Amino acid sequence: MRVAIIDYGSGNLRSATKAFERAAREAG
Repeated sequence: MRVAIIDYGSGNLRSATKAFERAAREAG
């Protein structure tokens, strides 16, 4: 999953950041 996020972030850093924050919230 990390690789996917990083790979996706290469194209959309902002989206990746939001996705990371979202994942952090879900993880608690």
